[in-house]
Amino acid sequence: MIQIKAFDTPETLLQIVPKTLQENIQFRMDFHQLLSSDESMQNIFLEMCFQKPQLYFNLCCFTFDPRKPRGYKNIPFLLRPAQSDVIDALKEHIDYGKDMLIDKSRDEGATELICKLFAFYWRFEPQCQLLMGSRKAEYVDKGVEITKGQLIGDHKCLMHKVIYGITHWPKWMQPNFYKTFLHLENMDNSAVIDGEATNENFGAGDRQKAVLVDEHGRIEHRMAAAIVDNLPDTTDCTIYNSTHFYGVGHPYNRLLSSTKISVVVLPWERNPVKNKGIYRSPDYDVIEIRDIEHYRSICPEAFDKIHSMEPFKLSEFERDLLTLPADLGRKLKNIKFIADGGDGNEGGWRSVWYDIEEKKRTRRGMAQNVDRNPMGAGDMFFAPAVLRRIGLETIQPARYRGEIQFRLTPQPEVRVKSTRFIKGGRGRFRWWGELINGRPDQSHNYMVCCDIARGTGSSNSVAQIIDVNTGEQVGIWVCPNTTPDAFADQAVAICKWCGG
Repeated sequence: MIQIKAFDTPETLLQIVPKTLQENIQFRMDFHQLLSSDESMQNIFLEMCFQKPQLYFNLCCFTFDPRKPRGYKNIPFLLRPAQSDVIDALKEHIDYGKDMLIDKSRDEGATELICKLFAFYWRFEPQCQLLMGSRKAEYVDKGVEITKGQLIGDHKCLMHKVIYGITHWPKWMQPNFYKTFLHLENMDNSAVIDGEATNENFGAGDRQKAVLVDEHGRIEHRMAAAIVDNLPDTTDCTIYNSTHFYGVGHPYNRLLSSTKISVVVLPWERNPVKNKGIYRSPDYDVIEIRDIEHYRSICPEAFDKIHSMEPFKLSEFERDLLTLPADLGRKLKNIKFIADGGDGNEGGWRSVWYDIEEKKRTRRGMAQNVDRNPMGAGDMFFAPAVLRRIGLETIQPARYRGEIQFRLTPQPEVRVKSTRFIKGGRGRFRWWGELINGRPDQSHNYMVCCDIARGTGSSNSVAQIIDVNTGEQVGIWVCPNTTPDAFADQAVAICKWCGG
């Protein structure tokens, strides 16, 4: 018989929790049968769960997947290692009041993790106030209610994920609760989970322990920026959870790229179902396999001499396969590698699952939902593969990075004065050429070419500097948030600094 009091720490209890489906179900049944009649053990267990929420997930939570066959749609939630790391980060940031961002691949369970953890805080902490938001109210709460003992409503919405978790807890753990549209109240401890659509007023005038902003990267630029600006007054812990959708200039990607927020990555590469046979192509006709054991288990004769992360030429490998006995062909029939030098996915990882998924999606869809690639996620005139190849073959690291500073005067004829280059700052300006006394070589002529955006964050305003004498690009200034009038002053300052 299991005795919780025999375990000194949550970690020792977690170590014996089975990770396989059938064994975990049986363990849960025995475990909660024991707890159901012992209130002191219930309290000890809940305290252990608060210290180590992985216990709560692996022993109390279920997950729903309508894609599964009958009988397997509702199964125990068994955390993968990558998900366990996210839980540790979520708990730290909620408890200590810090913002965080989850940069995720689609279908890795990030939203489920947050909703289930919010439900636990709602159960465990009296008067806990939590807020969830998505870009439409129907994505937060759509028809979610308990009818004749059954949970109904759209599981896509956040409130369904929360209440699904609660109604699948062990009976002894379920509190009395009251549910209305976009509102869930724990009647036993006055804790509340509210929901809102993520508009300009999201969370305004409110105070919350933690706030979830779901799919921040899919919110319209202006509203997404307003949410980032407004939520510090609402909570000390904002959790941004999203994939990329609009591309590099969106406030979500700017937040991700800044140093202002903790970033936790939940990638497909750490999913043991999806990363079987994981490999990459660092150059044309070259393959590096990380999970070599997967291929050895299928055909050791072909892969025993290949070592993990040891590059080999695919053409030579395929030629050598012709010398193997013909009956091995059946084993190798479904093994395919793509040796495109990384052009197809920005040099990222591939796997058996990835290569199948790539055939079903567009390149932009892969960038948005699988690769976590902001550049490929936006609308682009040139294909990301073309830009990547040009970058690898022709672009060198900039010698200088910083800002072109200037002073504005009230005289229209000399509006911009005192231009100079300073290192650091926002780093919007990059220079590849030589600088003589802080300026370009004045024996050369320069041309400044401008592409003006609206400054709303959706696309960049760009000033490109060409050395007319050499025909090379020597400098560039880039920003998605500068208004057209301010960019005009900046462009004049760059011109004066170059040779004015």
